[in-house]
Amino acid sequence: MMEDIKAGKINCIVVKDLSRFGRDYLEAGEYLEKIFPFLGVRFIAVADGYDSLNSSTDERTMTVPLKNMINELYAKDLSQKICTSIHAITPSQRKAQLEAGSSKQKVSEYWFSSGISDCLSNPVYLGHLVYGKEPKALYKGKRGRKEADRSEWKIIEYMHEPLVTQEEFEQAMERCRIMKGKRNRKKNPDRPRRTVLSGFCVCGYCNRVMRYEYRTTLPDIFLCPMTRHADVPVDENTCDCREYEVDKINAIVLKAVQQIGELAEKKFCLAKSDSNSQREAATRLEREIGQLRQKILQKKTEKQDSYELYIMEKIVRNQYLETKQACDVEIAEAEKQIAELSKEMAR
Repeated sequence: MMEDIKAGKINCIVVKDLSRFGRDYLEAGEYLEKIFPFLGVRFIAVADGYDSLNSSTDERTMTVPLKNMINELYAKDLSQKICTSIHAITPSQRKAQLEAGSSKQKVSEYWFSSGISDCLSNPVYLGHLVYGKEPKALYKGKRGRKEADRSEWKIIEYMHEPLVTQEEFEQAMERCRIMKGKRNRKKNPDRPRRTVLSGFCVCGYCNRVMRYEYRTTLPDIFLCPMTRHADVPVDENTCDCREYEVDKINAIVLKAVQQIGELAEKKFCLAKSDSNSQREAATRLEREIGQLRQKILQKKTEKQDSYELYIMEKIVRNQYLETKQACDVEIAEAEKQIAELSKEMAR
């Protein structure tokens, strides 16, 4: 086609949409923005409403490059999904792997009610392909977090070898409906769903959060999910008890909280006592420092008075010197004591 375009045989290209022309963002942009305009070729994308002859600047610079980029990302995502589906295995292949022991995936030794319920109600084990369980429509704000009603599922029958027969599957579904009806009759809308400690009680062996269970006649309990639905052997590495009474746990927690409260109160009293003692010691030191400073002021005044008497010739020089020397000694001693007391206050 490019040879015909260069030979002048083609002057207009019409495609359904931009994705039919190319999914490489850079290459498609190179053709639409440079090569085709240079060769004088008109380009039309019907579904996208694009015509290079009548296109605006916004379409050429914003809309078309953005659509080409989305087309490229869609192609990459689709390719990854196809590769994943090629390497996927059917339930029958998975069963063969487990029986042969060749599966690299670690299989849990225990089965829980949720996993069993999913297996019993999954049409995949009949050989069907199921999709549409969590419908997504981002343009409508649906992110696919909520499972659709079973009647809305899209089921393609007999896509691979079944693991169970239709009769076995219906028997299992009927049994599940019976058990669900019994559970619904036992439900009490007024019963407590949680307690104060719900979500905080953890099994000391398997580190799973213990589940709260309300019982009408017997005491309420916390139970470990590992031992709830499986016959687990008891040893040093597994749960040593299937259930714990809520009242006993509450009593233990209350006792621990009271002990912590008592310790906190003792610590507060000690801190308060230490604070009072420190405050009294600081007050005493400040008082002593104030007395020493007052003594220094008195000695300086005494030394000044002695000097004035000496100037006025009311005392002789030897008397003045003796008084001055005695005052200097006492002042130095008082300043030394003030320094020591200040260091003691700073501790």
